[in-house]
Amino acid sequence: MRTTNPKKCKYCGETFKPYRSTQPCCPKYECIKAHNSPKEVDKRVKELRETIKTLSWWENKARAVFQKWVRLTKGNQCVSCESVTSKIDAGHFFSAEAYTGLIFNEDNVWPQCHHCNRILHGNFHEYKKGLIKRIGEERVYQLESIADFNRVKKLTREDYKEIITKYNLKIKQIKP
Repeated sequence: MRTTNPKKCKYCGETFKPYRSTQPCCPKYECIKAHNSPKEVDKRVKELRETIKTLSWWENKARAVFQKWVRLTKGNQCVSCESVTSKIDAGHFFSAEAYTGLIFNEDNVWPQCHHCNRILHGNFHEYKKGLIKRIGEERVYQLESIADFNRVKKLTREDYKEIITKYNLKIKQIKP
């Protein structure tokens, strides 16, 4: 039988010698009961669920929150064809797949009708005209100048969590 180093019980604070290295608490009934209480079990399950979420899950969640904010703040008029429709996408001037560093850039994302965004693949020339009308030539030029530097950008879980928090707060400020 292997010997393991003594541990300090998280519930009673006493030092104990565990039977195996994964033993979470001392063998006292009160400590085992506390460790297996519904509150503690739920806490551990929640922690495990957080750790198994993939980076793509966090990206999709962040994109959904950001795109919801775009739809709420920038209206439902297509930036390309200027049609007003209820079926609106959050269209990217520089495509989200090719320019990952600009996915969450507020100047790069505007409401766009389903037809222009998906069927016409962004309707780039009309998008640019509409973008100049909305934010001006100087900001469009700035967006174009930073595009190549932000072509490929890897974000972390923490970056995505920060984006989710930021845009959820902005949405709450819009919706009382």
